[in-house]
Amino acid sequence: MKDYWNSRYQQTQQEKLGWYEAVSQPSLDLIDSCYIAKDALIVDIGSGASLLIDNLIDAGYRNLVATDISDAGLAISRDRLGDRVAHVRFIVDDICQPLRLTGLRNVAIWHDRAVLHFFTQEKDRAVYLNLLNAVLSPGGFVIIATFAVGGLTQCSGLDIQQYTAESLSQFLGDAFILVQALDHVYTTTWGQDRPFLYCVFQKRDSVVVSNGVSKGEALC
Repeated sequence: MKDYWNSRYQQTQQEKLGWYEAVSQPSLDLIDSCYIAKDALIVDIGSGASLLIDNLIDAGYRNLVATDISDAGLAISRDRLGDRVAHVRFIVDDICQPLRLTGLRNVAIWHDRAVLHFFTQEKDRAVYLNLLNAVLSPGGFVIIATFAVGGLTQCSGLDIQQYTAESLSQFLGDAFILVQALDHVYTTTWGQDRPFLYCVFQKRDSVVVSNGVSKGEALC
């Protein structure tokens, strides 16, 4: 998969990629709605060459991790940022077989625009969820954008898994509470509309450990 995604970045102009956004909204609006400190840790999963990192720095955020399986995608982002690169750690890793990402802690926001829906195998989703639970702080936020039901069934030649707010909630489990769900139509640079679902979840400060023990409450 590393070679596959590297070829996508190396052979296609960034503006012609099927996920390109000149301004990363609604991600920016949803991140701002979490009201975290500007120096709190934000991890952008599948960041590639996304301009979200630029947008977040321009908005004053100063503690960012951009991670992707594609070193080619991250290199584009790193070169584009110039002096602003001081605010970003770049981590090349495979989220289905994570090595470096397992060392992260105290993540305030886990942002994933269009990564989870590529994991059609239960084992890959399980690794994803285990990593998320390990690195996200209690009270931390998860922002996930996936293809909505009724949208594409493939992207970049790969099968995808469509989600609803309910199925995302079921996937994350009782440790997370749904804060917001947003339908969004993303339009590619060649004019194709793609229905997306954006959801914001918050990790509870405690979870059920046995019968009679409270699940806890979200911290917002």
